[in-house]
Amino acid sequence: SLYNLTYINLSKIKLMKKIILSVFLIAALANFATAQNLRLNGYAGYAFDDGIDSYTNSTTYYNGTIEGGFQWGAGIEFMVRPTMGIEFKYLHQDANAPFTYYNNGIKNQNFDLGLNYYLLEFNNYFQLSNEKIEPFIGAGLGMLAINAKSGGQSGNRTSFAWNIKGGTNIWLSQKVGIKLQAELLSASAATGGAYFWSYWGPVYANTYTSLFQFDLGGGLVFKLGK
Repeated sequence: SLYNLTYINLSKIKLMKKIILSVFLIAALANFATAQNLRLNGYAGYAFDDGIDSYTNSTTYYNGTIEGGFQWGAGIEFMVRPTMGIEFKYLHQDANAPFTYYNNGIKNQNFDLGLNYYLLEFNNYFQLSNEKIEPFIGAGLGMLAINAKSGGQSGNRTSFAWNIKGGTNIWLSQKVGIKLQAELLSASAATGGAYFWSYWGPVYANTYTSLFQFDLGGGLVFKLGK
């Protein structure tokens, strides 16, 4: 096992999962009889680099970069009103993370990360005279599950996450559209934290470290039902 790996608070994780699932099921039941209000969203984009660091004192610190890369995912969205949707979304990214840390001297290490976002989003759409153009803004809450590997060691951590986004759907037909958007994703240390990086592998970090990822991309959107 990893040295000094912080115990994950399973009760908080289970509670968060129950809250997300409950809201999702309520939305599903409310829209079950009107399947034409259901949308399927596919996502693809590029997440940019993010630097994270922690300096507790002159002999306890780390800094590094979560390198940018391809991010993909999918979401199912219930249109509770013509201008409002509730969406459950999953996003995944594989990232390289080079880090420098102090542990009996300055050391450097590389990590392979798997970032998995599970988000419940609330999207607001704006109706224009041109019905083929559908601008939107949105925000969501959820969790980020991180898997980190290095030197044969591995660790997992789940943290609170949130996002904000904005963009537009461009409808090519009544059922199919192209999605263009910008998005900010964050795993907030205040309710979960991130990783500390030691020569033993990934170890849970100080509570004030946060991950921010800005991505540009889009995807496809499909209207299901009649």
